Amino acid sequence: MVDLSLFGLSVEPASGKAVSSEYPGATASGNATASENAASRKSAGVAAGLSPRLAGDTVYVAVPSAKDRLRVKGVENTVYSMGLPRNSFIDLGDGLAVSSPELLFVEMAAELPPFEHMLLGMELIGAYALDAVDPDNGPVRYDVKPATTIADLTSFAESARGIVGLNRAKRTLHRLVENAWSPAEALIAALLVMPLREDGYAMGPIIMNPRVDAGDMAMSASSRVPDIVFAGSNVGLNYDGEGHFGLNEVVKAVGDVAADPGSFDKQRRLDRVIEDARAGVVSDKRRDRDLLTAGMSVLPVTKEDLYEQGGLDFVVLQAIDLLERQTGRDLSLQRRLICLPYSRRHRQHRIWSLLAGQQREKSLAWLREQEKPVALPPASAAAAITFDGEGNVVDIEPASPDFDEFRLQDDGENTVSLE
Repeated sequence: MVDLSLFGLSVEPASGKAVSSEYPGATASGNATASENAASRKSAGVAAGLSPRLAGDTVYVAVPSAKDRLRVKGVENTVYSMGLPRNSFIDLGDGLAVSSPELLFVEMAAELPPFEHMLLGMELIGAYALDAVDPDNGPVRYDVKPATTIADLTSFAESARGIVGLNRAKRTLHRLVENAWSPAEALIAALLVMPLREDGYAMGPIIMNPRVDAGDMAMSASSRVPDIVFAGSNVGLNYDGEGHFGLNEVVKAVGDVAADPGSFDKQRRLDRVIEDARAGVVSDKRRDRDLLTAGMSVLPVTKEDLYEQGGLDFVVLQAIDLLERQTGRDLSLQRRLICLPYSRRHRQHRIWSLLAGQQREKSLAWLREQEKPVALPPASAAAAITFDGEGNVVDIEPASPDFDEFRLQDDGENTVSLE
């Protein structure tokens, strides 16, 4: 038995190898270092976490030639006889290897929609790791060393040849932003930089978690780190999640005291968690003052902004106001398209589809329904939006300033009609 329980999977291949480590010019030799194994666990865990959604209990196996295919139920083979750069796999010993983070990124481009692939890339180059078995609801690990970098992903993609998903991976690659510290940060960042036609805001480039040093300024800390800053500006965003101030702990402690009002230990715990929550509020206020002193305009983003209809749209519109006043940047096209009702609804369903909760499956079904082909509307009822090669809007010509519903319809010439 080859044990893949580390990745939430197991398979008993006839040859005893899940992935052959004998790829001509493509693999590392010998045992993987501790850091390589850590990167492998992170990248393979991501893949394993996604696989139940994609193909049930199927295990995907790479082999160097057709004769090495594993004839085992539940195993799908991919033959890599050429085109792989060196170090495409990480050797775990005993004849077992797993895809390197770089190969994983390319392989998953053929399996995932663009937005989900973007989030996979953000995780691989970020400082967090989703749970391998249950990425939607499982615990998240923070302060994790990135599994790879944009430079390494780029080098791999430029060296690879003929791998399924390579072209899609290259399209995602130039949108990636390094140094996300949490899944929520990564989601917001992806929304900011993804093209408008893919439910993004086309607001890049951005910088994740840049350090603002106090220098000679009167700041309460030697430096501060806003989550996201729009490049070339002092405008940014900070995400304050549900557990940011420890309110869940306060609620639990209150319930414990109510259930056992005479308990001295439970009362002490309640006092402590209230004190911790207050300290969190004070810390954030001081952070906000420090960033303001440093000339930064940093808007808070809350969990409610993600879950409420149009919540994040409103925050982005506020950021657009700040950016246009501060930098003179013309974001009128983004503003107009963001405000279109169908655009807002489609993007909100996209956000819900990527968040935990009961709405997720409903939004996934809604998005699938919208992807069904529809007839182009009459010219009199349409508007024309022209995109550049990166999917960013370069022009918009609405037939009516108050039309309510629209669907993006690509005519193959980068001009898209709105219904």
